[in-house]
Amino acid sequence: MPEYNDHTVFDKKQLYTMLQELETHLKSRKPKLCREITDRIKKGIPPEEFSEETENLILLVSKYKFKDAEEAVNALLRKIKDS
Repeated sequence: MPEYNDHTVFDKKQLYTMLQELETHLKSRKPKLCREITDRIKKGIPPEEFSEETENLILLVSKYKFKDAEEAVNALLRKIKDS
């Protein structure tokens, strides 16, 4: 994986995998596990075309808005799959 400013640049497949894991924890309403995944995402650099949605998702999780975050994850997963 390429590195940039000590941040891992991840591809669509890696982001998709992390989002699937996050989706599972959002459904079960487990904030600690959700936070662990969003922390991993924040430490990396997502593909440019998904960066805005990724930032919004992290914000929703940090505010414990799990229902909205779950909807955002689903939309982002669809967008990645369609790209």
